[in-house]
Amino acid sequence: LALSECQEPRTETWLVGGDTTTGRQAALTLSNPGDVPATVNIDIWGTTGPISSPLGQGILVQPGAQRVFSLAGLAPSEASPVIRVTSTGVGVVAALHASIVRGLLADGLSIVTGQPAPGTQRVIPGVYLAPEDLLGPIKGKEGYVDVGGALRLLSPENDASVSVRILRASGAPTTTRLELVAGQVVDLTLDELGSGDVAIVVDSSEPVVAGVRQSVGNDQTTDTSWVGSSYPLVGSAALAIPPLGESRVTFANPGEDSVAVNFDGRDVEVPAGGIVTRPVANTHQILAPAAVYAAVSVRGETIIGNLQVLPTPPAQDSVRVIVR
Repeated sequence: LALSECQEPRTETWLVGGDTTTGRQAALTLSNPGDVPATVNIDIWGTTGPISSPLGQGILVQPGAQRVFSLAGLAPSEASPVIRVTSTGVGVVAALHASIVRGLLADGLSIVTGQPAPGTQRVIPGVYLAPEDLLGPIKGKEGYVDVGGALRLLSPENDASVSVRILRASGAPTTTRLELVAGQVVDLTLDELGSGDVAIVVDSSEPVVAGVRQSVGNDQTTDTSWVGSSYPLVGSAALAIPPLGESRVTFANPGEDSVAVNFDGRDVEVPAGGIVTRPVANTHQILAPAAVYAAVSVRGETIIGNLQVLPTPPAQDSVRVIVR
């Protein structure tokens, strides 16, 4: 299952996820819906630091066109890539299509979408951690090391001290700490941090980006989804839910005051430092009076995917034209 929310063109997009080792494929798409050409640069970081890729510089994307690049051609045999796409001339929509082939069988598909520029706090709602008794036997099989939950982190500029909180609908948060080396990507396993619908809050001494890998499956097949850091949701938003699997929306509130989110005309209280999870189907309307973060998890026994909940873009202001 591969899902993606509609996105706005941006002049800077960060993509956290994917893999280019054996059997793992990733295609980077650059779409220009504008009326003028875009000149795009692709910068990549990996486990050992920045990756030099001259082929990713000065890429021309024509108006109304899309270009597709194999990430393996830009960062070969990289287990933990993080990508920054910058554009001049006009904004573009960038996404990473990641897939897994185990032997000769396709086994996992995900679309990695953009997240905000590096910040000292990242919030990742919509995370589903499958029970360890289901995934444990699968991870023990040869070639299945990337099954299970993992948090990917990068501090692109400076060394950073990071605190990671796992928020649940009930019970105290689980907290862990780690140190990041500037420019080196780290994958932190989440296997020992419980199961169910959660949100992950990353507080850092330096700006970071973050994304989470999740998996579901059985002995015959698995699926993987990457969900990135969310944009703050203030004001109105709308959801359209695909008619398959079980879908749940998770609202996360890392702040110090509770927030009453209007969800389909009813107030849902999201506690300070907590989350609220609701089943969803068809379409929904959301109104948030203060900043919360939200994402949707769609899943079944062998499928999983995510959608970010983005605020409705503000109406474009009128443009005054003076004719001479």
